[in-house]
Amino acid sequence: MKTQTKIIAIISLSFYISSCVSSNKIYDENDSEISNAVGSKNLQTIDIDILKPERTINLSNIFRGVKTVVLETNKDVLIGNINSMQIYNDSIFILDSRSARGLFLFNKNGKFLRRIGNIGQGPGEYIEPSDFTLDKKHKFIYILDSRYQKILKYDIKSGNYINSLTISNSKYSSFHIQFVNGKLYADSFKYPYTLQDCMLQEINLTTGEREKKWLSTSTYHKNFTEIQFLGRDVFYDKGLVTPKFIQTFMDTVMSINKQGDVIPYLTIKSKDLLTKSDLSQIDGNVLLKTRTLVKMNKIYHINNFVSNQNLLYFTYCQKLFIMNLFYNMKTQKTHLAYGITDDLVYGKVEEYIGIEPQFCCSNDNGFYSYIEPRKMSKFIELAKAGKLARNLDKRDQLMKLNTDSNPVIFVYEY
Repeated sequence: MKTQTKIIAIISLSFYISSCVSSNKIYDENDSEISNAVGSKNLQTIDIDILKPERTINLSNIFRGVKTVVLETNKDVLIGNINSMQIYNDSIFILDSRSARGLFLFNKNGKFLRRIGNIGQGPGEYIEPSDFTLDKKHKFIYILDSRYQKILKYDIKSGNYINSLTISNSKYSSFHIQFVNGKLYADSFKYPYTLQDCMLQEINLTTGEREKKWLSTSTYHKNFTEIQFLGRDVFYDKGLVTPKFIQTFMDTVMSINKQGDVIPYLTIKSKDLLTKSDLSQIDGNVLLKTRTLVKMNKIYHINNFVSNQNLLYFTYCQKLFIMNLFYNMKTQKTHLAYGITDDLVYGKVEEYIGIEPQFCCSNDNGFYSYIEPRKMSKFIELAKAGKLARNLDKRDQLMKLNTDSNPVIFVYEY
C-alpha cells in the first residue's frame, strides 16, 4: 500500500444523554423483563460525516515506537489462530479456538508457560473453547465451552482446574463471556429467533441461571437476531475495569461498569448508517446477505475496539472497505483511513501489503497487535529478505523464524 499525503481530520466529541435508549419496557416470551442501557451524560459521539478519510495512516504518527514479542514454538503449543488475547501482569493469554483449540499462557518475553485445560469431555476438559475471561481479584480463569454451554474455572497461578457449571437455559446459546467485579456476563442467542431476544445476560456463577438480561434486539440491534453474522468478538477492552460490548449491527458501544450497569460509551453518527429498514430488505443466506451489504453504501459493524486512557481505535465496514479510526485523547487528533501503513515494523511500505496489524488489546505499555498465523509465511519472507525496519528490535531472531513458528506480537508504545 503506497503512502499518500496525510489529511488530518478533527473529530468533535460531544456529550449528551443517549437518544438510542428506549424508555419502554420490553419483555421476552416468558414475560421476563429485558433491561435497557442506563443513560449516560458522557456518551462520546463520533460524527463520521465531518471526517475526510485518508488513504492510509502511518503508525509513526500514532505511536512513538514498537516492541517485539516472539512467541516460543514447541510441540506443546502450535497456534493456528488467535481468537482472543489478554494481558495479565507480565503474562500473555492467547486463545486459539479453532486450530489448537486451547488457551495458552506466555510470559511477557514470549516464553511458553502452560496450556490451560485440554480437549476432551472429562473434568477440566472442553470441546469448543470459544472464549475466556479473567477474575483478576480472586485469580481465576473462566473458559466457555460453547458446544456444551459449560463454563470451566481454573486457577491463574497454577492453571489447575477447579470446577465447572452449565448455563441452565437450553433455549439460549452463548459464545463469549466477560467477568466484571464479581459477575459473569455472556452474549445471548436464541433459536428460533424472536425480535424480543436479549443480547447480553448475567450468569449466576453458582447455579448457571440467567440473573439479568439487557439490550433487546428490537431496540438496539435493528431487529436483527440471526447468529450467522456473529463477529470475532463482542466483548472488547476485556482487561480494563470497564469492558465494552457491541454486536454487528449496533451503532453504540456499551460499557459495563463496576456496579453492573450497562452504559452507552461511544456511538457513531452518519447519514450513511445502516437502518432497520435497510436490514429488513436483505434476504437470503449469509453469503447473499453479505453481498447485499457490500453493495450498499452503508456504515455498520463497529469492530476491533481497543482503548485506554490515551488512545481509542476501532474499525467499521462501508461497502468493500474496513475503515480504521484512531482518536488521541490527549491531542484530540483523529485519523480516519482506508488502510494502515506500519512504518514502525517494515522498511518499505510496498512490501507488506495484506499483513496490516491486528490490534486486539491494550494496557499501560501500549496497544497489542499480532501477525495473523496464515500470514506468517509472508512476514517471514520479508524478515529473511532484510525488509523489516532497521531499528526494529529482535530483527535477528525474526530472520530465523520458519513457517512452523508461532505468531509474532508487536506492542505499539505511546
